Amino acid sequence: NILNIVFFIPYGLFFPKSLLVHINLFRSKPWQGILLSGILFSLFVELTQYIFCLGLCELDDVICNGLGAVIGYGLFRCFLLCLLKYKDLKGMKDKSDMKELDE
Repeated sequence: NILNIVFFIPYGLFFPKSLLVHINLFRSKPWQGILLSGILFSLFVELTQYIFCLGLCELDDVICNGLGAVIGYGLFRCFLLCLLKYKDLKGMKDKSDMKELDE
């Protein structure tokens, strides 16, 4: 189950930038869109495994894959916030501007 979570973290990292930007349905809570799309994609994979007898079709895989997608989206948000903060710090001219951050 840990591997299912780990394998879907990249899905949550890269999906928001590529497709979710164009969908207005989940604009207020985009993590819900990531969760729903991760579960639907995982359900497709599990049904394919079941139809072609390629592996085990388990419901907990779907849940863990959805969780991995949400964790990936959380990492995406953290990277985005760190990048924005870095750009703000890089734009400051002297140390007096740094004191404003401490306050």
